[in-house]
Amino acid sequence: MSRLPLVLSIAALASASLPSCRSLPDKLPIQSAAAQDAAFSSARAAWDALPTGRRESPEQQLAYNSAMAGLLNAFKTWQSPASWSGTQSIGSWQVTFDAPSDSLATIAPAVCATVAPVPDPAPSTKDAPPAHTTGLGLPVVMKQPYQASRAASHKLFPLNGRHLPATMTANFTGPRSLTVSFHNTWNQNQTSLRNASRTLAADYAAAIHHSMDPKFLGAFSLKGLLHPEDTLEDAGLYLPFPCHPDKIPVVFVHGLNSDPHIWENAMREIASDPDLRSRYQPWYFLYPTGLPIHGSAAKLRRALTHALEHYDPDGKSPTLHQMVLVGHSMGGIISRLQVTDSGDNFYRAYFSSPPEKLLASSSTKRSVQENLFFKPAPHVSRVVFVAVPHRGSKIADMRIVAALTGLIQRAVRVDQFITDIARTAGNVLNPELLSFKDLGGRSVQNLSPRHPVLKAMDQRPVAVPYHSIIGIRKQGKPLPETSDGVVPYSSAHLDGAVSELPVPAWHSCTARPDVTTEIRRILRSHAHLN
Repeated sequence: MSRLPLVLSIAALASASLPSCRSLPDKLPIQSAAAQDAAFSSARAAWDALPTGRRESPEQQLAYNSAMAGLLNAFKTWQSPASWSGTQSIGSWQVTFDAPSDSLATIAPAVCATVAPVPDPAPSTKDAPPAHTTGLGLPVVMKQPYQASRAASHKLFPLNGRHLPATMTANFTGPRSLTVSFHNTWNQNQTSLRNASRTLAADYAAAIHHSMDPKFLGAFSLKGLLHPEDTLEDAGLYLPFPCHPDKIPVVFVHGLNSDPHIWENAMREIASDPDLRSRYQPWYFLYPTGLPIHGSAAKLRRALTHALEHYDPDGKSPTLHQMVLVGHSMGGIISRLQVTDSGDNFYRAYFSSPPEKLLASSSTKRSVQENLFFKPAPHVSRVVFVAVPHRGSKIADMRIVAALTGLIQRAVRVDQFITDIARTAGNVLNPELLSFKDLGGRSVQNLSPRHPVLKAMDQRPVAVPYHSIIGIRKQGKPLPETSDGVVPYSSAHLDGAVSELPVPAWHSCTARPDVTTEIRRILRSHAHLN
């Protein structure tokens, strides 16, 4: 115990210039060789002070963690993370950077643009649940940048890069030699150090916050609504963390004029629960919300199939085929269409003649087949609906909304489809469509209670267990008379739900604690946890 104050003071000196990951910097001011050596000496002393075997010592653990901050600083002043591989000489020290034999357990720093310590407190959003664990090591965020040239081999890689939660440890193997590891704490919560199995310190909040960066993802909201063609190329399914073959995907789907960052708190809710962390992995679907609903649903359908073809081509990972979809508002309708057998209801929502007699171009016929005929996705096993207008919202029929809907620029393929249908099949169109401008070819129009697509969906059952979370803006009224300000209860309610939770909330409710804890409860039930 006598060396502990010295260890802490050296660690404080060595880590004094260490920045937070709020800006995720690449380089730090140059330190003197003496300060660099002090960081290594501090880490060595802290490692020596750790008790061996099963004994625990919070004070020594704190000293060790502080020393890791100084050691990380020394690495940063030496070289960028691109050089952190193999065995390197740093001053008089021999440093071996752990080469991960299992990329899901440890992360190679050499493939990261930045390795930054988690600040105290970590970046957060309102009502965000805590998402950290006390233990051994230095929690960091490791950023793997998106590179378009590697996109083909890095499937479903987020456009703003991957921000991975990790914890740095150092194990000394000789008087002036050590092995440094960066543990992927989403998948690993223990490590062996000095003949003892130790719980790793971890922080998930910072990595999730940077992954779901509202400034980056928020740029897609209005642009995707008004100019869907401009964001079509970026639409798709994205994995914030590398795919784990033994974890169930939770696929989050945002709603109209929105983007995936709304799910940050829900992802943190998963991260805060060790049982859920060990069983689930968050994915998200980004799409331009100005597209017709059935077009976006077809995109998600293809994206889910593509993901499984890539990550499980031989069908050896059954957990990947137990997906849970969580959809808000229009995203809930898109999610519902993944677990619906269309029958011919959706086709008849548009046309009165049989498909084989439809006069249209070959490309239009392909679009009809892809968008209006579908089966339940076999890899989706549960859906959570959050404030979903299953039967539409009267707001979509308001004059001012109808006028603003005209600002939505139709995507080229949608424009071609409508033009071709109007020219070649106008005489067999459902008359109800004629009351909508451009045959109701914009997403906002699809949300009208009068739209035939919603009527068709209401006639088809949901093929998997489902849950409803419904916003109730004003308390004290009978549920059928309530609303979340956008969606009435009568539209959000579905008979047959496994559970239904009314929450005192407006329509934008995905970040609320009562909503995220209900999602957590449902996921625990899905995984057969108490």
